[in-house]
Amino acid sequence: MIRSLALLCLLAAAGGCRPLLDGGWEGTAACPGEAYPISAIFDETKDGEIEGVVYIEGINIIIGDVIVRGDIDNGEVDPDNGSFSFDLQTDTEPLADFTVDMEYNNDELSELTGDIDQIDDNGELVQSCNLDLDRTSDPTN
Repeated sequence: MIRSLALLCLLAAAGGCRPLLDGGWEGTAACPGEAYPISAIFDETKDGEIEGVVYIEGINIIIGDVIVRGDIDNGEVDPDNGSFSFDLQTDTEPLADFTVDMEYNNDELSELTGDIDQIDDNGELVQSCNLDLDRTSDPTN
């Protein structure tokens, strides 16, 4: 039994398996003229889909600054090129409110970079921002 487990671990390491995106992430969305703190919780499934939530702080609406919660929709990982993408739904409208394209830059998956685009209710681009996230928790460790 121990030999089988050791062989399995060796094969997984030799095959270049990467860690999953699972866990907590924090960072910033740098937009033209301002930056927004971002927090995210990712859950990557075994079949390469991403689920979870993203919180965007400091969104100014009529009553002042609020934290917007977006549920991840249509999240997919492409391990061949080290990227993933998803939509964020913050309301009940059928169109996504944000689209996100990101890349992981190292084998430890401790840093993510990419873009987050805000989309209006007509499907038009409102603004595009640079997104940088660092892992804050990893449930596999």
